[in-house]
Amino acid sequence: MGPRQRPRQQIVELLARAAVQAEHAEAYHAAAAADPGAVKGEEARQAACDAAAMQLIELAGCGEAFVFGRGDPGTTLARFDDALEPVVQMRVAHTHPEKFFAPPPIMPARLKSMMDGLKEKLGNLDPETLKIQPPDQAQALTGLYLGLDHIERDGLPNAAALRARDLHYAGYYHEIQFCRLAKETGFLTAGILRIRAVSTSTAASSTPMTLRINFMRCAAAPIKAFYL
Repeated sequence: MGPRQRPRQQIVELLARAAVQAEHAEAYHAAAAADPGAVKGEEARQAACDAAAMQLIELAGCGEAFVFGRGDPGTTLARFDDALEPVVQMRVAHTHPEKFFAPPPIMPARLKSMMDGLKEKLGNLDPETLKIQPPDQAQALTGLYLGLDHIERDGLPNAAALRARDLHYAGYYHEIQFCRLAKETGFLTAGILRIRAVSTSTAASSTPMTLRINFMRCAAAPIKAFYL
């Protein structure tokens, strides 16, 4: 399948937004490798939100196979639906920048509140409900339980005391934005995936502008062929 036939201005805007996201990712990875404590003020608060968004994305992904709407109103399963739905909705908003230009920020305190509600409703599922779950749904519920446990053990990001791990997570969040936007140009699907794989495997030692330079180099040939 060839490139999607988008208007020229749309292509330019997507490329520009992708390049900005790559710049943010590289800056976070570089800060993590250098001195996480040097990130302060508004930049630290933004980094904490971006890292929390990445944690939410991972958490929602743990229960990706969960099927909504199987519980009668008022049942423990229906109440669990209500707790999980906003987590999934936020994941969609934060993993599709081509559709959501400015999704609501996910502050660590907000993520904690969502996790607390999800953990409570998960713990309230009665034995009979759990017993009749199909294997794939039981696995999805187990995945969510493990995802919650993983975040609790890792800890939520704290803007006043950012760790290297938090900054890397913030970087991974922007890599998702980068890949989605670049993919929407209709070019470079294989190249983008390759760039992201290299970036995430060498995040701590990435040099500034690596993602953007590689992206623009990969983009140059197909874009030139598209327009000329």
